[in-house]
Amino acid sequence: MLKTNMNNNFTVKTTLTKKLCMDCAKYIIWHNPIFICFLIIGILLLATLPGYILLGHSFSEAFSLSFGFIPGLALTAAILAAPWFIGKKMYQQNGDITLNINFNDDELIINNSHKIMKIAYNDIKKVQQTNKYFFISTRSADTTMYVLDKNTFVIGTAADFNIFIQQKLRS
Repeated sequence: MLKTNMNNNFTVKTTLTKKLCMDCAKYIIWHNPIFICFLIIGILLLATLPGYILLGHSFSEAFSLSFGFIPGLALTAAILAAPWFIGKKMYQQNGDITLNINFNDDELIINNSHKIMKIAYNDIKKVQQTNKYFFISTRSADTTMYVLDKNTFVIGTAADFNIFIQQKLRS
């Protein structure tokens, strides 16, 4: 039972800053098994060059034999740079918008100053958290992820919200 927030009402007011967008992009990339798989493939392809050198080939021979080195370099660089590009694009599209999100007993109401959306709790696909953020993904055709900074709760606390949202997702 929630003690500090008896009415089960939580309000978050989060501004989509450049840092928040970058942190969100990093989270998306580093928690996506497909990106991690491609990063491992890129690193393995990169390892072909030093592998041939360790087998006794000269650098030029090793370079000509390691057909995967250049694609591995490109793939690894793309994966490592992806959070920066994704975060930059997020910020360019939505930067400095303030989201007012109210979680009540029946639904969450999102007001981004352009429109108001209502989302039922059964439309939430998953909620994940780090020490700084909650990441809430919806079940719509165009899955949306809402990022809540734990320091931006106007009503309620992040600890109570975690209990509340877990209860809502189980019911």
